[in-house]
Amino acid sequence: MKQEFLERLPAPLRTLLTAFFHWWDDLVAQSVMSLAWSIALLTVVLAPPVTFGIYFVQSQYVRGENPGLRGMVEGTRRYFFKSWQWALVNLLLMALFYASFQAYGLLGGLAADLGRTFTLFLALFWLTMQFYTLPFVMIQEHPSLRLAWRNSFFLVMASPFYLLTLFLFLLIYGVISLLLVFPIILGWVSMVSILGAQAVKERLETFGKMEQEKNG
Repeated sequence: MKQEFLERLPAPLRTLLTAFFHWWDDLVAQSVMSLAWSIALLTVVLAPPVTFGIYFVQSQYVRGENPGLRGMVEGTRRYFFKSWQWALVNLLLMALFYASFQAYGLLGGLAADLGRTFTLFLALFWLTMQFYTLPFVMIQEHPSLRLAWRNSFFLVMASPFYLLTLFLFLLIYGVISLLLVFPIILGWVSMVSILGAQAVKERLETFGKMEQEKNG
């Protein structure tokens, strides 16, 4: 009954509700993973690996498996160095974007304003791509960041309004979390990760069906 109801919904809403149902059905583990992520942030060193560990769990969970907290530990170990590679690339690019933005500000004039706007657009677009990047890493035969970034780029370009709807939900969800005394209860980080994993799964299935219809 639930599946029939979901199938009738528009794709973004179907993705949101499916991810929410997954998250709610596993609320305790989702909250514990968010708590673990918050503690990992304090250590700095463990922040990227634990992030990948959570995505490792979510990518399996949306496909019908539930490795649980042991899966988070396994994912953290498996992707320890890969996660830091991802983090360092992002830190480097954000530093370059910031330096470029500041440099254009020193120049002044219309061309400089356009340069600052374009730099800001590139930075936001890159950050947007990261929503899909980690879920792609988890489902690839070889965890190549370059391939995951390429796939993320094409997926963002293919469904911009779909992604905008998901981000609007996450914005509202994040504001609600911040207003609570214990925002960790809502597990915002676990919601972002499970929604990203569900979105990649849904988009790949949708485009796969489109390709079959085109060839059929």
